[in-house]
Amino acid sequence: FLTNLHLTTNTRQYIMNLKLFNLILYYFLKLNMKVLVSFNCWDVETQLAFYKLAAENSFYIDYINLNDSKALQGIEYRLIAKKPTMGIFMDLNCESAEELLSIASRERLFSDHFFWLIYDDMANVTYFRGFFKRQNLAVDAEITYAYLNTPEDDGNSSAIASYTLY
Repeated sequence: FLTNLHLTTNTRQYIMNLKLFNLILYYFLKLNMKVLVSFNCWDVETQLAFYKLAAENSFYIDYINLNDSKALQGIEYRLIAKKPTMGIFMDLNCESAEELLSIASRERLFSDHFFWLIYDDMANVTYFRGFFKRQNLAVDAEITYAYLNTPEDDGNSSAIASYTLY
């Protein structure tokens, strides 16, 4: 019985990950952008599953672990040197997420050169709004906040809520 429960939990997590992966790839495909930097704190298995799906759709993705604050040192120079425009996916629920957002604000990375997709597993829109009220955003910044909205009674269905900052 416990094994079946464990498999069910793993299956639900896999389905949720797949929905998130599809959200990320669809969002950036819609923008015709296939060069991305992914700031997240996923385990290796999840990371590999995402890379496999992304590679099948001809994406080039750099990964930066947001649970390693050293990985953020000099990040503004690494991003600016990449391309004139690029996509950035960020998982807001990682340890150094606020630090990354503060660096992005200070270094003016919320501009027309970077298309941000910020994912929040906790769906804390109030926190997100409050945090971004204090940030340095260019008028032409492209920032989308998204979360999966899954009904509690049915693990097989979900919706995606997204908000674009102006």
